[in-house]
Amino acid sequence: MLVGILFSVLVSIAIGSFSVLTFLTRYRVNPRYERKELFSFALFWYVMGVVWYLLAGADFFGYIERKDLATMIIYIMQFFVGFSLVVAAHHFRQALFPNLSAMLIHFLYGLGYIAFLISLVLYPIDIRPESFFTSQIITSDTTTFIFTMLFIPLLVAAIYGLVKAFRARGADFSGRRFALLANSSFILLGITGFLDETGVITDWHVTVSRLITLISAILAYFAIAALQEPDELVI
Repeated sequence: MLVGILFSVLVSIAIGSFSVLTFLTRYRVNPRYERKELFSFALFWYVMGVVWYLLAGADFFGYIERKDLATMIIYIMQFFVGFSLVVAAHHFRQALFPNLSAMLIHFLYGLGYIAFLISLVLYPIDIRPESFFTSQIITSDTTTFIFTMLFIPLLVAAIYGLVKAFRARGADFSGRRFALLANSSFILLGITGFLDETGVITDWHVTVSRLITLISAILAYFAIAALQEPDELVI
């Protein structure tokens, strides 16, 4: 069982590392591509880095049968999971819906975030029986419902952004490539993260979903890296 758990831990650490690298790479972007949504995109992945490092710790402590520490880490992790939804909403407003009221989006997602945190306090999380690959801890039905209501509009926005990028044939190549990779990374992360967060999948399926999440983190890194070319190389 040690090999399976450690593999899941290593995958989570790899996701966290690519997420943080994405945030750091943002500071090497060509100034001609500097815009507000780049920082919110990079910030989102920085938060994801924290989430996945914490999840790696929770899995490890779960394996060594320190359920108390694993549970405490999961509660801390959920704080960042909820915050990542707020950051993602801010990003999509900037990137896709600039005419939409920022105050309205911040209010709705801020309110949802507060409800999400309150539900974590009121309803205990559930510790599933340990499997070969992971020691999975699942939030309550109420917390899952709130998370789902906040998550679905973001997934729809990412799909819309991907379609919009595909149709932008005459757009700047590097900017279009960023939009394609960035929205693809959101979609992959959103689907796999949702399945993991809500407990729809178990055992080895969790590890497979996290490997797909690793791909999403790599795509996010390449999305930012696409904007680093010096001016003489930009098409």
